[in-house]
Amino acid sequence: MRSSTCREIERACKKISGWMEVEHPAAGPDTALQTEITSAPGAGDEVEIPQYKGTGGSMGGGVTLRDQPGEIHGWRVTPEWISKNIKNHSGAGNLCIVTGFGNSMQPLYNPGDPLILDRGIKSVEFDATYFFRVGDEGFIKILQRIPGEGIRVISKNKDYETWTIKPDMDFEVFGQVLKAWCGTDV
Repeated sequence: MRSSTCREIERACKKISGWMEVEHPAAGPDTALQTEITSAPGAGDEVEIPQYKGTGGSMGGGVTLRDQPGEIHGWRVTPEWISKNIKNHSGAGNLCIVTGFGNSMQPLYNPGDPLILDRGIKSVEFDATYFFRVGDEGFIKILQRIPGEGIRVISKNKDYETWTIKPDMDFEVFGQVLKAWCGTDV
């Protein structure tokens, strides 16, 4: 299909430019956790980056997020803002917001800070910050692959010990954190 035809369909369906270029998950049992960026009704070129569904004190599927300070439900931004501020994502339709929780990643971000998550990234291919679960507990940490050992879990706050996710643990990546806005009181 021609690119111009794709853009026309996206405009008619109120999707952001490039939406048709990205693979979208089929509806299934886990669609409660799936969201997409769509044009805000009557907002013209405004798009919404939605909240990752279920990230309040307990997520869908029974995942607990300790020390949750509240939630950010979404942002309305322009496509230009996304292209200038969110580099190297798997597709704009995969972007969502997670509210930072706990103090283990300070000074990278504080509890309550907005984090932009790329939920199109579901595996640890390189060392970076990820939103994931082990068992029924959710975490946002730096994950580092250690050959022959597992995946090392690293906190920015040195008061927290590093630990390792072993191959036999119940581990799932929800997405990679691409951007954190660190709020400070002034």
